[in-house]
Amino acid sequence: MEKTVKTAIILAGGNSKRMGEDKTQLNLAGKTIIEIVVGKLNNLFSEIVVAGRNREAFRHLPVKFTEDLIDKPFRNSLTGVHAGLAKSTSDYNLVVACDMPFINVKLIDFLTKYPVNGYDAVVPLVEDGHQALHAIYSKSCVSHIANHLEKDAYRIGYFITCINTGYISEKVIREYDPGLLTFFNINTREDYLKALELVEKYPELVSY
Repeated sequence: MEKTVKTAIILAGGNSKRMGEDKTQLNLAGKTIIEIVVGKLNNLFSEIVVAGRNREAFRHLPVKFTEDLIDKPFRNSLTGVHAGLAKSTSDYNLVVACDMPFINVKLIDFLTKYPVNGYDAVVPLVEDGHQALHAIYSKSCVSHIANHLEKDAYRIGYFITCINTGYISEKVIREYDPGLLTFFNINTREDYLKALELVEKYPELVSY
């Protein structure tokens, strides 16, 4: 089946206030989180865009880099999605957060071939809610996001309700990732310690 989603965008511009340090540089099994995420995506995408702040941190990786193109008082996921989509050369893009080291390659491969059917976005929907930071976005969202940011509307959860969004059910997601560890994100020191425990028990979680 032909791929419809050809570029991956990694959001790496957060302030990491709860963690207190740059999450992309946290180490799991001898690799930084950003190296793990890029390593997994590099097998499936010819173009990877990192939307972040510190270009130097990503120079050794096979990625394109962009900073936010719209300046706002505080950084948020929408400014990162906007910048990544603007930099991308593809019509459809997989957007993932940099703090999700256990993204599942089988699930991502499924998403690259997902029939987007003209949606502006296609978002996994699980019991915990939407996963808008592990979702497919059309390049057409660039103008929609700019309009939202102009109104100081920053919540990505609200944004996806204002565009033509399709949803992928938890049942479908679990066919590829039964434990839903794809959506495990590291926001706090406690999350990081849990990630270390998981990797020690299941080292394949960070392999690529």
